[in-house]
Amino acid sequence: MINKEYKNLKLARELLKKELKNKAGIYQLINMENGKSYIGSSVNLYGRLGQHCSEKNNKKQLLKSKSMICKALLKYGPENFSLVILEFINLDGYLGTIEKRTRIISSQQYFMDEKKPHYNVNPTAGSNLGRIFDEKVRSNMSLAKKGQPSH
Repeated sequence: MINKEYKNLKLARELLKKELKNKAGIYQLINMENGKSYIGSSVNLYGRLGQHCSEKNNKKQLLKSKSMICKALLKYGPENFSLVILEFINLDGYLGTIEKRTRIISSQQYFMDEKKPHYNVNPTAGSNLGRIFDEKVRSNMSLAKKGQPSH
């Protein structure tokens, strides 16, 4: 299952339901139309992939940010994306929230550095470090820091 490419994200999610439910890991979505990819991570892969398959969720995310993967999923449809599970991560019960997040994010960053995905907006996993914001977003962030409403 690791590193095996499953065509059609929606079908792959249902096919792998038992293997993915409540499992943490790193995954890659590959646009079968243009070869561009996205590297993601989750503590519940089945649930996260369900969000990617949801048109409603993708539209909601686009209202919050300029998520390139959400935009692509809406344009091409999840059936035109393949799924590759890159790694399962064992999050032992004794780990705290910060340790679990650190373990997942460091693994995601490894795969992002290795595969150079097109759809990941932020070059740093789990962070806005290195992200370039457009003028409107920067203006709104500045106003928010001053306690003023954005426009």
